[in-house]
Order: sequence, then C-alpha cells, then structure tokens
Amino acid sequence: MKGNVSSQEPNILVYPVDIDLDENGNLLIVDQYNHQVLEWTLATSTSTVVAGGNGPGNQTNQLNEPINLCIETKTDTLIICDFMNRRMVRWPRRDGANGEIIISKINCLGLAMDNIGFLYVSDYIKHEVKRYQIGDTEGIVIAGGNGKGNDLNQLNFPSYIFIDEDYSVYIADSENYRVMKWTKDAREGIIIAQGILHAKSMWQLSIPQGLFVDQLGTLYVSDFYNNRIVRWNNNASTFDFDIILGRSVRGDDSTHFNLAHTFIFDRYSNIYVADGGNARIQWFLIERD
Repeated sequence: MKGNVSSQEPNILVYPVDIDLDENGNLLIVDQYNHQVLEWTLATSTSTVVAGGNGPGNQTNQLNEPINLCIETKTDTLIICDFMNRRMVRWPRRDGANGEIIISKINCLGLAMDNIGFLYVSDYIKHEVKRYQIGDTEGIVIAGGNGKGNDLNQLNFPSYIFIDEDYSVYIADSENYRVMKWTKDAREGIIIAQGILHAKSMWQLSIPQGLFVDQLGTLYVSDFYNNRIVRWNNNASTFDFDIILGRSVRGDDSTHFNLAHTFIFDRYSNIYVADGGNARIQWFLIERD
C-alpha cells in the first residue's frame, strides 16, 4: 500500500505513523499529515476515512497530526492521541462525524489499552506514563514522573508503549535509546533493550518507537532512525538483538524503510509496518520463535 507524499486526497496515504487491526482483519491507519484515520479493507484494497479528514484543526470533527490510536472494542470506538491539539479523543467507528474529547492538555505520544479497559498514555514533556480509567481525566503515574533523566525511575521522551497480560508496561524511552519494562506497581523500571554508540557513529538502538512483546517474552522494536525492525529474545543481553526487517539505511524498495514508526502482527504472523517516510504500509511474513 503506497501513497503519494504530496497528495492531500482523503484516501491517499501521506505519512502513516500507527496501525492497528480490528476483529475483521481490517487495518486502522493513523495518517498524521492528512490529519485523519483510515480504515483499510485488505480484501478489496479500499479505504474509508473513519476519523478526522476535515483538515487540521481543533473542532470536534477535526484532528491535528494524530499520532497513535487503539480500538475500544466494547463500544466500537477509536481512542486517538491528537498530538498537536494536546488531547485524547474518542471517535465512533461507524458513521462518526465528530469525536469527543476525553482527556485535555496532555502531551501524548504513546497510547495503549489493557484487557480490562484502562488507558495508558505517555507524556513526552512530563517524561511519564499515566494510567486512566475511562471517564477519569487525571490519571495515575505508573512509570517515570521523576523528571527527565536516565535513572531507572526516570524516562526521557517516552513514546510508544505496550501492555502485556501481567499489566507490565513496556516503554520506548526514546531519547535514552532504550526500552524499559515497568511491572505493575513498580517504583522503577528494568532496562530490557538499549543502544550503544559504535565507532561508526550509529546507535545500536536509535530513537525506539513501536513495540510488541509476544507470549514468550520476545521483544520487537521499531528502530526508528536506523530504519529497521529488531528483535530481542527473552533473557538475552540488553545489547543482543537480531535485525529482522530493514537495511539500517533509508530506502524506498521493498527491503528498506524510511522512518518506520510502528508495526503490528496479525494472527498468521504477518507483520504490517507503518513506513512513514515512504507513505506506505508494508506487509511481510515473519517466523516468530
């Protein structure tokens, strides 16, 4: 799936930064610079605007550089991190002309929902992750919140997040070049993946973004500035990873990425990658251990 980066047509991708899969196997795509969310039907390769699509703005029918989403299955709505408007909005998936602001004045980058419906939101200005019950506008700090830094109780520009079945929170601690795991009710995190600077001035892990952890504890990370998807096996060294996709340099053929923000697996071990700078979603079959 590829779009023209200069286009502003509503059904053409401009800069995809996040993706999710619904119960029918359709892709939900956050197209940041088109200020909208698309639902892409894979069977027919057709798309529909399901949120935003009315130009950048702060009205209830608009988004302004949305950056992340999750699906609230019970209510068939989308929860969207509306980046430039500094707000979280809920948007009906079916015939939804307008969204509803559920959290205001938050510098959100990452968003996730656990299996009982709590929201987890990263704030890159406060360097923290908060947990919210739907309807709550204050939230509880569950990671970071101790100022910008690289101590185990601190974060530096947290972005994408992932929640596992034990309610541990995995955080792309972007400007610390690491991925942190905070177990439930922990006061500090554990470094499970990190980067070091090679002599060639390339970080092993540079501005991590999208995350996924499978049931075996294998961690997959979008290594943003290195233009690749990398994997840490459970119990491996924090520096010991495999490159599974990408070539560590930017490119536009099928083996390269150009600023891949995030990715998602489907039930068949296919992986879909939001290849932002190439204005496309790429599909691959990955054998997971």
